Amino acid sequence: MTTTKSPPGLSRKFKVNKTNKYNDNRQQPRRDNNRRDNNYQQKKDNIFLLTVDNYYFIIEKKYIKRAHFFERLFMVDETSGHLRNPIFLQKIKSTPFKYIIQYLKRYYNYKDEKFEMSGMITLNDLYSSYENEWDKTFIKEIHQKYRNNTEELEELLKATQYIGVLNLYNKLKYCYDFIINTKTYKLDELESDNENDFIDMMDEINLEC
Repeated sequence: MTTTKSPPGLSRKFKVNKTNKYNDNRQQPRRDNNRRDNNYQQKKDNIFLLTVDNYYFIIEKKYIKRAHFFERLFMVDETSGHLRNPIFLQKIKSTPFKYIIQYLKRYYNYKDEKFEMSGMITLNDLYSSYENEWDKTFIKEIHQKYRNNTEELEELLKATQYIGVLNLYNKLKYCYDFIINTKTYKLDELESDNENDFIDMMDEINLEC
């Protein structure tokens, strides 16, 4: 088999047949463009927030748009929270904001009944004051974390009030009042004494048996 070379300066011309494969390849960029459009839409729905201690939060807009602070902000500037225009929370640290986000995610599409408690707070009545199990678990975590650090709980209360989540503020304020009253009237010591008395009584019964 012999081959021939084209003279210098001349290029060989080839006839290109159209195939189905070529047509399929031409349609591929359209699917890629659609995918890019979907990704852009998904990113556009994310809100970027920066707390005062330099922590970034990325969250879907639907979770926070009903909070009064963000509701007013989005009315003034629809681009607030976009990647090139992040929201800087000048008065809020990351730790309390995590709890606020946790609550907003729970209730963004869930009816949260108005929370009001009477002025009387009785011993061992904290968790039973909340209607659903999610609230009880949430407040239990708050109570255990801040029962010996009321200053940080006050910071959480201020952050909640600043963001404008009234029902969460009321629930946290009730927990805060419970902790303060427990310390003021030494109810935690009373509770401990009652528990010790019960143990002593059970020991006596066991000895008699």
